[in-house]
Amino acid sequence: SSGINAEYGGGICRGYGQWLLIAGSTSLARRTFTEPRDWHPRLREMALPFYLIHQWVVNPVTAGALWVPYLRTFPVVLIITTTLAIALAYLITKSGPLRYFFGLPPPKGSCLPGRQLRGFVPVIILSGIQLVILAVTNAIWR
Repeated sequence: SSGINAEYGGGICRGYGQWLLIAGSTSLARRTFTEPRDWHPRLREMALPFYLIHQWVVNPVTAGALWVPYLRTFPVVLIITTTLAIALAYLITKSGPLRYFFGLPPPKGSCLPGRQLRGFVPVIILSGIQLVILAVTNAIWR
């Protein structure tokens, strides 16, 4: 009984300590990084594409790295996938009209989102593509 209580108490203390570390790191960052830098807008712009594609990078890299003993360790997989996801997010921010599909404003003079149907043409096209993919996969797997 006392072993279980100690285990629960240790877990609670560890969780509390982790939240204190996060709060302290945030406070330290707010105090240290007070003036904007030239690279802040670029990182802010890359955040959403990074979030959207990181899992699409992690899965194939991890599946491929499982075959190589040194590559399948967590730090190596983390470094490889983070580097690839950052590179892809940067390329997406520089890609022109493709930016629109990752939640970024398209460049000036772009045909996306357009004025037809109040700018919903890309959404309708992507929805149509998704419906075709679902219909084909549903027909194949029956």
